[in-house]
Amino acid sequence: MRARDLLLRSWPGRLFLLSAAVKLVLAPARLLDTTPGIVQIVNGAATIGLFAALGYFTWGLFVLMKRRLLWRVRRKLILSYIFIGVVP
Repeated sequence: MRARDLLLRSWPGRLFLLSAAVKLVLAPARLLDTTPGIVQIVNGAATIGLFAALGYFTWGLFVLMKRRLLWRVRRKLILSYIFIGVVP
């Protein structure tokens, strides 16, 4: 799956894009010292959405790297078992 598909066709990707857009829209309002309470609530929700989406992506990357690493180790073990069984 490409990065574009991951961002546009999955719920965590859409959550990430929506949260980032909300944070960018509210950035000028946050620069003011007195922001309304609703702006602070929406900003907090967008922050939680960003952290949730990034956590999901980080976990998926961890699982993918673990699979690839273990596949290499498994492949080497299978080859070594075949050579040990065939050579003697």
